Amino acid sequence: MSEAEQTKVARLKEAARHATVLDDTAATGARAYAEALLNVADRQGKAEAIVEELEEFQEDVLDAHPRLADILRSPTLGVSEKDGVLVRLLEGRADELTVRFLRLLNRNGRLELLGTILRQARELLNRRRKRRAVRVTSAVELSEDQRRELEARLREQMGTEPVVEYEVDPALLGGLVVRVGDVLYDASVRGQLKRLRRRLVEERSHQLRGMLAGLVDGPVGADGVGAR
Repeated sequence: MSEAEQTKVARLKEAARHATVLDDTAATGARAYAEALLNVADRQGKAEAIVEELEEFQEDVLDAHPRLADILRSPTLGVSEKDGVLVRLLEGRADELTVRFLRLLNRNGRLELLGTILRQARELLNRRRKRRAVRVTSAVELSEDQRRELEARLREQMGTEPVVEYEVDPALLGGLVVRVGDVLYDASVRGQLKRLRRRLVEERSHQLRGMLAGLVDGPVGADGVGAR
């Protein structure tokens, strides 16, 4: 490798390392903001309401209006101008703590971390309330009775309160896929078909290996030595 190529590789490695450090720093910063927010909101007895209101701001304002989100995150717009936008949007419409928290993020240049902060805050809040997030995917929409029965079973098996997010995926064909943290329980028809197909492939492969072994060894001769 030439000296120029070595220099280029070294720069790429350094850039990758720097990006990783920035990601780790952002995650750590988001966690700190999430903890601080919950601590203050808990003392005021409104942690649930504040997190929900901030989640609504993220979804209904920033996600629904990308141009507004770009303006609030743009480095070319001054902090005071962004602060004015936040005040006009939220003052008198949102809880005072919600407005103060968003203005704090703006002053610290951390508005772009709001989504990450909210995910951290939701996880911390669930942990503090002894709840676990569960994602249930079904081939068709579950009825209210089916949801109640499923949540009761989850509550009994997990020993904690499930916070269930439901989604529909017709590709499952039938049944359910339940994810609790990093653990996946696949009781869908598609999952059953995949397992059946995998088992058939494995059985077929085993049969082929047996046939190949027989062909290699050949029939046993009268002297007890297989044909080669």
